[in-house]
Amino acid sequence: MCLTTIAENDQVKYKLFSTLLIAVHLVLTISPVQGETFEAVDKIELKQLLLKAKALSFSGHPAAAIPTYKQVLAKDPNNAEAFAGLGWVYYQSGKASEAISSERRAITLDPLSAEPHYFLAAIYFSQKHYQTAQNERIKAAELAKNRPCNCGHVSELSKSNQ
Repeated sequence: MCLTTIAENDQVKYKLFSTLLIAVHLVLTISPVQGETFEAVDKIELKQLLLKAKALSFSGHPAAAIPTYKQVLAKDPNNAEAFAGLGWVYYQSGKASEAISSERRAITLDPLSAEPHYFLAAIYFSQKHYQTAQNERIKAAELAKNRPCNCGHVSELSKSNQ
């Protein structure tokens, strides 16, 4: 079996597995009582796009994730997770001003999320705004007690740079 075939098989397995995980998550969490505004299929598509954007971001291609995050926001303009991710890839791409705006928008949409605060802490620290960075890190740590986020790479970064 050639390497191309193995790589293609791995991609197919990854897509199937991620789709299955998202479907299970949606079955467990979607309820008509919660007033969901999207159909299940739309939510699965958005989750797949978010997974794709995160994979691009964390695989060393942050600029490639920007169009995918924007695609999510075109379908769901109030998606706080997409704004937080977009802010982080803007930062990784050297666009600090856009990064801060995106993280602030994420906080406005989901004030209980720790992730954008961790991201802002790292951004502000890199700009040598140490007190602001520390304030964001403290806020993130407080929020993460009640609702942990998947941003440990950033939280450890901001802790170690105190």
